[in-house]
Amino acid sequence: MQVTEQEFENFIKQLDEPEWYTQYRKDCFKKFQTLDMPGFKQGLNIKIQPDFDFNSVRPKAKPEVIKKITNPHDRIQIYSGNQMPHNDELKEFIADKWKEPEDENKIYYFNEAFANDFSIITGTPEKPAEIPTETPTQNQTETPTQNQTETPTELNDFAYIAYEITDTPIITKTIILSNKFIHEIINTKTSSGNTIKYTSDDVRILGNGNHDLGYSTIQTLDKQTVHIQKRKAICEAQIKWNHFCFGSMYTKSTTNSDVNCPGVANTNTTLFIGDQDQQFDLYENVNNNAPKTRAFIKTVGALKGNAKALTESLIRVDKNAHNSYGHEAQRTILLSETAEADAIPKLEINNNDVQCSHASSVGQIDEDLMFYLQSRGLDDKTSQNIVVKGTFEPYLNIFDESLGQELDQIVDRALSG
Repeated sequence: MQVTEQEFENFIKQLDEPEWYTQYRKDCFKKFQTLDMPGFKQGLNIKIQPDFDFNSVRPKAKPEVIKKITNPHDRIQIYSGNQMPHNDELKEFIADKWKEPEDENKIYYFNEAFANDFSIITGTPEKPAEIPTETPTQNQTETPTQNQTETPTELNDFAYIAYEITDTPIITKTIILSNKFIHEIINTKTSSGNTIKYTSDDVRILGNGNHDLGYSTIQTLDKQTVHIQKRKAICEAQIKWNHFCFGSMYTKSTTNSDVNCPGVANTNTTLFIGDQDQQFDLYENVNNNAPKTRAFIKTVGALKGNAKALTESLIRVDKNAHNSYGHEAQRTILLSETAEADAIPKLEINNNDVQCSHASSVGQIDEDLMFYLQSRGLDDKTSQNIVVKGTFEPYLNIFDESLGQELDQIVDRALSG
């Protein structure tokens, strides 16, 4: 990435922002100038690296994007604009605590210096959700109880932010201040056109109340788009991250959650389908920092053509997080001879009074299952699609009927493409 000081000055002149944020942009631009590009991920057997010239990305203060917000109730307020609003309370969201060690690279500071789309989300008070406090005992199996399910519960109450991208880099920053009640935000991104595009999506959630928080992304960017997604929650609330990834030339998605309140659960669910030369680099991390906290990470995907995926997850249990529970499960189904995937689940346990487990699999569909379906008159492709849809089904029905149908249609198009 190569951006001149004059380009940066022209960029910030177009914005009416608080002085402290303009200074933050300047500091980030200086770091951008001195740092190197990040190294791209090397898995056990594959390397994820986009065929994309990052020097072609030119910053613009006013992105060419259609942004639609549907908010069916008054409990959630959403500010939307291409610049940071004049609100000093938002200073907390640019502190160093939102940065990870691996963020010390040119792409991260480019995104920080040239963010050009903002959504600030707050809520009004409501009765907090009841937080289950049960954790597995020595007599229980590692299978979660009803209060500890790794399958996301139904979420019918949500606001909806939809992006339609045609051209130009769009660098989104979403800030959720959840010391009040917020239930579920759905963020979708689609794109079209024949030019290569660059998008970035940075979501930061600060939760200080005992309630449910949900944030879901439905990504159907075209295969001319590079997408960098970073999500982080620092909270005492129950968090549900859902990521439905069906598009882009290359997606790098990183999710980090610090669970700091006893008895709170964090659930990460990621679904992906890739074909042709698509590449996915997907990382999920949950830090259990308090007693009786629970972490569930589920990653399920299917790859066709020459698609590649590296799925990596980590549950870290703090030395003070006794009686905690964690489970990671990763499954990637290979639907072609040339598709490739690595699945790397990891646990870091600093306390003996915990129950944690992980499982991963990468491989073709079971031949006996395929034979069973084909013996009933189904062709090879139809049989494959039925198996994949059956694997995805529990995670496509967590929203209301209309959105569930939309997700179902997106999956059908991705599998038939």
